[in-house]
Amino acid sequence: MDNKPALVFVGFMLIAIIVIVVYLIYTDPFRNMPQHTRNNHFQSPNREALILYSENCATCHGATGEGKDKCPPVRNTRLSEAQIQQLLRNGKGKMPSFSRLDSEQIINISRLVKQF
Repeated sequence: MDNKPALVFVGFMLIAIIVIVVYLIYTDPFRNMPQHTRNNHFQSPNREALILYSENCATCHGATGEGKDKCPPVRNTRLSEAQIQQLLRNGKGKMPSFSRLDSEQIINISRLVKQF
């Protein structure tokens, strides 16, 4: 039997997998953020802030602040950093308090949210 079609298929699949992996490695999850917000506070998002946001906020507000289900988006929020920090400390409505986070963690999250 001729195995050439099977080898061609496997070759194309390997190339496709490599292309997908490279794409996922090199894509910027913050590429849709307006350029003016990228230049605020710090050039690249603080790693700790990204981790804190993903652990505490992303479930409801989405990975890049787009909002999920009935939770509001935080991308392009009109709230100031101080107002975001107050919300994180005290909660409001259905949003719980994150008072277990220290001040530096709350500041890092608020700066990240303002970059969305």
